[in-house]
Amino acid sequence: MKALLKTILIRQATSLAGILPPNTITSTTRSTSTFLFTKQPSSIPFIASRVSWLSHSRTYSRSSRLSLKLSPEEIIESLGPDRTIASEPFTWEQLKHIVHYGDPTMHSRSMDVQEKYVLHSREIKKEWRSMNDYILCSKFGFDKVMDCDCGWYTSDPSLEQAILDKRQETVLLLNEFPYFFEENIEHWCLWKLGGKVLQEEVDSAVKDLAMEDVLTWVNPPHLQSVPDIDHVHLLCLRNGKVNGE
Repeated sequence: MKALLKTILIRQATSLAGILPPNTITSTTRSTSTFLFTKQPSSIPFIASRVSWLSHSRTYSRSSRLSLKLSPEEIIESLGPDRTIASEPFTWEQLKHIVHYGDPTMHSRSMDVQEKYVLHSREIKKEWRSMNDYILCSKFGFDKVMDCDCGWYTSDPSLEQAILDKRQETVLLLNEFPYFFEENIEHWCLWKLGGKVLQEEVDSAVKDLAMEDVLTWVNPPHLQSVPDIDHVHLLCLRNGKVNGE
C-alpha cells in the first residue's frame, strides 16, 4: 500500500512574556542567538518539507522498522497535535532558521528516539508519584524515597518544600532524548529550581559549553513536558564546523 506522507504546515508561534525578551539575538564571540517567541509567522518551506508525520502510513526507516518495540501508530499518537517525527536529521543552517523564525514545534525527534522517550515516560508514570519528583532526583540529586502509602518513589524534599525553603539551583545536562540533528550538534538543557532561568545564567552556560555556535530557546507551555521546573534548550555546534565543510 502506498505510504501517505503528510507535510507539516508551518505554524505561527505563540508570543510569551518572560525573562528572555522575544526574538532576542545576543551578539558574542560565539555568535550566540537567544530566542523566546515571536508573533511573526514562519516561512521556511525547505525545512518543513523534510519533516513528516505518519498517519496510517509506514514511511519510516528500515532500521526503525527492525528495532521498534511499539507500533508506529503508538509512537505518533504520543506526539500530540503540535509535534512531528523527523525523517532526516536537521542541519545547523536549518536549525538557525527554526529558532530565528520562532516555530519550536518544528523541533522533532527521530522515530527510534521518540519511542525511547515514550517507553521511558511510561516507566516514570509507573514508578514515580510525579514527573517533578523524578526530575528532582535525576537532575538535581534529591534523595529518592519510597512512599509506602502510595507505593511510588518521591523526592525528598518535595518540589513544594524546596520552593518554601527558597532553594535555588541550576544544572546543565545533555538531553537524554535529543531532537534529530546531524552528528556534530549537541542538545543540552539548562534546568533551574526556584524560578525562571535568567539571561545571565544562559550566558554562563554558553560559556561553560565553550562551543563556537549556540542556539537557545524556551518551549511554550503546551510543549513543555515538565512545566513546573523551568528549563532552556541549548543546541551546540561542535567545533563550529558544519557538516560538509
